[in-house]
Amino acid sequence: MGTIMKTILSIFFGCVLVFAGVFSGVRPAFAQSDEVCPRPADILAPDLNIVTAEQVENGEATLAALVTDFLTYAAIVRSSPLATGYVGCLLTHEGLWNFGSTYVITTTLSGRLVLHGKDLLLSGGLLDPDVLELITQAASSSPRGGAFELGDDDGYARSALSFFNPDGSPGFMTVGLDIKESHLVEEPLDPGDAPAVTARDVVDRSTLKTFVNEAADYFQELYETEGYDGLVRVKRVFRDTTGYWRHGPIYLFGIDRTGYVFFHGAFPEKFELQTLTNTLRDAVTGELILPQIIAAAASSEEGGFVEYHFDNPDDDTDSAEILKVTYALERENTFTLPDSTQRTLITIMGAGIYEPGVTSVEPVGGEIPTTFALDQNYPNPFNPSTTIEFSLDRAQTITLTVHDMLGRQVRVLVDGVQPAGRYSVSFDGSGLASGTYLYVLRTEQNVAVKKMSLLE
Repeated sequence: MGTIMKTILSIFFGCVLVFAGVFSGVRPAFAQSDEVCPRPADILAPDLNIVTAEQVENGEATLAALVTDFLTYAAIVRSSPLATGYVGCLLTHEGLWNFGSTYVITTTLSGRLVLHGKDLLLSGGLLDPDVLELITQAASSSPRGGAFELGDDDGYARSALSFFNPDGSPGFMTVGLDIKESHLVEEPLDPGDAPAVTARDVVDRSTLKTFVNEAADYFQELYETEGYDGLVRVKRVFRDTTGYWRHGPIYLFGIDRTGYVFFHGAFPEKFELQTLTNTLRDAVTGELILPQIIAAAASSEEGGFVEYHFDNPDDDTDSAEILKVTYALERENTFTLPDSTQRTLITIMGAGIYEPGVTSVEPVGGEIPTTFALDQNYPNPFNPSTTIEFSLDRAQTITLTVHDMLGRQVRVLVDGVQPAGRYSVSFDGSGLASGTYLYVLRTEQNVAVKKMSLLE
């Protein structure tokens, strides 16, 4: 991919930051921040006397002083390719610049939320025009910004004269105002044109690789047509479970070389803007997983694959016995900021699958069926794989799911629109306990249920 693509992948997962100044020193709030947000070796610690969010909460400092010291702190951080994840972590976790109701929000000039210090799920949302107008007026009131009031709440905002987005585009920084979902406008999610391989189509390594690369192509299109606003907006599109880019355990992520998560398509509130490098281990080998993903991404221009065993705590149907496969690629770009300094950003982008549990829907040749039908699986009993066939007399949306005898769903085999025809689905029961299961085929007008037996 070209330079533009590298720039896009690098800046999409960035935070709106500005840096100037060099400090050293530690005190309790700083130690707490370093514990939650490990500081890369090439980034110096903040000065002992820097204004913190806790001091603002206690009435010992002003919002203006907090903003000034934050912008002053990061001088040298800007030159490090590992700065974005680290400073983003500090902004979104309790510590130096996040305490109580005092936290940082960054937006584009149009009011698109880039970073929300308390609720990462709100990132990508668009501010209500009346709220944006208050922020704009305050930020433009002087070179150092200004204060504003919204109902019983107040805040402090600074404009593009003080800081800028990673690609050099302008934006706003707001502190003090507690932004909620109610402060955002309701807008439809526009996923763009369907890619050749959507999250629902990811069934093996080849489709997984295509899926990730197509997401990169989508970034390029957005940046060329909408600029940085489009890349921020697409965060919500990528998290949409009804769209093209997330389905079941298939979702996109972006990290840096230290393991800081820039973007998480499934659980941003749990994993985004923190590092998991030293916590996630292969259940079989005991090796750390993320360093392997980072190494695979940098192994070639096309990236690479990693296999590991890990029980996803957010998926009740998963177990460490089910093999996971992640594909990741690395993009690097150096570009010039408005103050003529240069900055290099390195982003690792990827997605993963549950390889044995991934199923594909294969058409069976022959005439178009005249009726809807679900056949008995074969072989039955089975261990660990079996085949399920069904017939559709017309194109329609279907789901094919597997349930235990208590009615709990344990696998989703098919979910989407299928043309009229006869189909075969291979189901791998690895990781499930032996016993009797139900498989259910649903359409808009029909439901069919059959039993199957998994043996040890």
